[in-house]
Parts: sequence; structure tokens; C-alpha cells
Amino acid sequence: LVRIEPGKFLMGESRQASRRPEVVRTSGRPMTITNGFYLGAFEVTNRQFEQFQKHQRPKYQRGRNGDEHPVEPVTWREAQEFCRWLSVKEGRTYRLPTEAEWEYACRAGTQTRLYWGDAC
Repeated sequence: LVRIEPGKFLMGESRQASRRPEVVRTSGRPMTITNGFYLGAFEVTNRQFEQFQKHQRPKYQRGRNGDEHPVEPVTWREAQEFCRWLSVKEGRTYRLPTEAEWEYACRAGTQTRLYWGDAC
């Protein structure tokens, strides 16, 4: 897990208002993440999800590319159930990030249109 510190950002789409790259129109809304949180640094693997599935009925078929590949596809409900199962198993609280937390973490402190810069 990686600690994400609190901070402010514009949530939502930012785009160029004209052909001039220095002119950016922002349709995002100001957001503040008031509490730091932890986020998984890596995706949940097929092997990890399979451990959870052993305790579930019915079992879901997954696209398998190998035990260490990210599990997919996973529904929101399955991800929630996985977090509850892992919380009980490890005696710690795990949860999915909110939409704002996810976007804030993905932006990684950048102020550009996209996390890698302004150019598509």
C-alpha cells in the first residue's frame, strides 16, 4: 500500500480552449481530500482473488492470463466483497477508494491536463 497525503485538485475534465496549448479551459470542480489514505500500489492478482473465491458461492469464471496477472473482469460488488473478506482475514480495514480519491491519486500531484502533460 502507498500513502496518499491530503490535498486539493480540480476534479473532472480539463481541455484546451483553443489551438494554443497555453490556453486551457477547465470544467473540473475544486476538490479537497481532507484525510490521507492508503491505496494499493499493484493490482489484485488472479492468485489473490482465487483465495477469496474459495470462500464464495457461486464461483465466477475469470479471464486467466496467469496467476500473477491482474484479475479481470471484476464487478464493483465483487471488489467490495473482496475488501470485506480481506479485512476480516487480515484484521485491518480495506475499502475501495472514492471517485475523488481515485482521481486525486491518478493525477499524482500534477496540474496538467493529463497526468503525463497537456499533449494527447
